[in-house]
Amino acid sequence: MKKRIRNTSFGLLLVVSIILSISIFLPSFGQTAVKQPDFKVTLLGTGSPLLSTSRSGPATLVEIGDEKLLFDAGRGTALQLYKANMLPGSVDKLFLTHLHSDHTIGIPDVWLTGSLPTGGKESKHLTFGVLREPRK
Repeated sequence: MKKRIRNTSFGLLLVVSIILSISIFLPSFGQTAVKQPDFKVTLLGTGSPLLSTSRSGPATLVEIGDEKLLFDAGRGTALQLYKANMLPGSVDKLFLTHLHSDHTIGIPDVWLTGSLPTGGKESKHLTFGVLREPRK
């Protein structure tokens, strides 16, 4: 079980590292002083499949300019978005790093809460993308 938790944390760290690397190095190739949009990463939850009152399930919010990307939606993600002053309906895209239940169990809550009048969504719909795990 410890190995699985460690691998899940490593996967989340890998996704965030890739995003940061792309944002830092890619714009510098062949470009001159171009204003880049603001870039912000918020760890909404770093928990595991084990129940915990102190840690929410895996979820990372990446904001690039006006676009809001959510990576995974573990247990408690809608509440963590609200705590971060973000309405669940304002998420533009949801990416799933893999299809384990601890990374997907919060999807209905984010989606349904976002469609409520207080959820922040008018006519936008979440776009789901799955990043495939390499075969072993």
